[in-house]
Amino acid sequence: YFDCRKLDLNKELINYIKKKNIVNFIIIAREFNIHNATVTDLIFKLNKLNKVKVKNLGGSKLVMPK
Repeated sequence: YFDCRKLDLNKELINYIKKKNIVNFIIIAREFNIHNATVTDLIFKLNKLNKVKVKNLGGSKLVMPK
């Protein structure tokens, strides 16, 4: 289900987040056709690299560019 173009996906994901400015995990999963768990893994890795910022808002996690 998740193909091996991980580095390209990270770049695409960062560009997508910058373009949209604020998105949640479900929107990312739908846009890139990946599972929510995969989105969680990718976003938290990008968060550790200080590429994005994650904010919990109720039951939703919002992702914003840094």
